[in-house]
Amino acid sequence: MAKPTAWRLAQGIGNLFRPCLDDHLGTRGSLIATVLSLPLDMPVIEFDRDSQHETWKLNDVRNFVGDRPFTWIDDDLWSDALDWAEERSSATLLVRVAPHRGLTQSHVERLEVFGRSLMGTTDRDPDDPL
Repeated sequence: MAKPTAWRLAQGIGNLFRPCLDDHLGTRGSLIATVLSLPLDMPVIEFDRDSQHETWKLNDVRNFVGDRPFTWIDDDLWSDALDWAEERSSATLLVRVAPHRGLTQSHVERLEVFGRSLMGTTDRDPDDPL
């Protein structure tokens, strides 16, 4: 994903950025955020790796987002997360990415449409950063 795209997706919507790679490196999101030119002060979820759910991050994400609209981009989303997303009353978009490909332009377009819908606009303004 190009830096301008990552930055554009981070604008106008409350963000959480939590790559698990940073867990292994001890950088709490800062390494990848720096590479993608994302803000370094985004909230970080601490994950319980002992979860019994198929989608092991589900409880922690559920507790963090509460009733807010949100998107979840991950390569580790399974039927339990999809079922939970469908049952939520708040707008929810789950985007499962292939680990070997990551975020694609198609994913970005879906995220942009979702973001615009949260802001009450569906028509794309070419001067709008989102």
